[in-house]
Amino acid sequence: MTNEVATLDQNSFLSKDNFEHYYRMANMMAKSDMVPKGFKDKPQDVLIAMEMGRALHLSPLSAIQNIAVINGRPSLWGDAVLSVCSGHPDFENIQEEPILDGSGKVTGYTCTVKRRNRSPVSQSFTIQMATEAGLWGKQGPWKAYPARMLQMRARAFALRDSFADALGGVRVIEEVQDYREDPRDITPSNKSKALEGLKQAMENNKGTTPIQKPVEIDPETGEIIPDLT
Repeated sequence: MTNEVATLDQNSFLSKDNFEHYYRMANMMAKSDMVPKGFKDKPQDVLIAMEMGRALHLSPLSAIQNIAVINGRPSLWGDAVLSVCSGHPDFENIQEEPILDGSGKVTGYTCTVKRRNRSPVSQSFTIQMATEAGLWGKQGPWKAYPARMLQMRARAFALRDSFADALGGVRVIEEVQDYREDPRDITPSNKSKALEGLKQAMENNKGTTPIQKPVEIDPETGEIIPDLT
């Protein structure tokens, strides 16, 4: 176990033996016009993406092109997720099939993943599911490429269920993009009124709730000293 941990640490781009070399590489990449806009002039993000890619068995260049930070979460494009999983030694097969209605219109997708020595895992994502999630017709990819988004969502579910160990918790960009970006602010708009209301409530309850005295502890025995008053 000790040797294994030492080996992993030695191979890490963040280890003391490798950090200087790969940080110089990250600086060079961050200045290039060939990196995605999100990594431009951010060598620290480039380095972390490279390290994430290493853990996923992606080359530094592949990591930079396929990892993006969406809503504060590093994620992979759906095609890269498939690449990572299909490169796993236990990967056997994947089937992606459209769900069609009577007129031949795509109403969803089913993705079935087969891992060696395990039962196949199938996941579907339909227009009805997208509608219930508030995604169908949403501006952006869901409006421009609806069938593709149905396919990516079914793929994400099936691959994450089958190869959680290979993905290490990394999510699919097409999925994470749909998460709520602006958590609801529940802070009172007028703090002074909120504090005034709290004070008034305390005044109204004054005398109805007994005030608890602090519990005294014997410093030598650690026992509670009973209140005999």
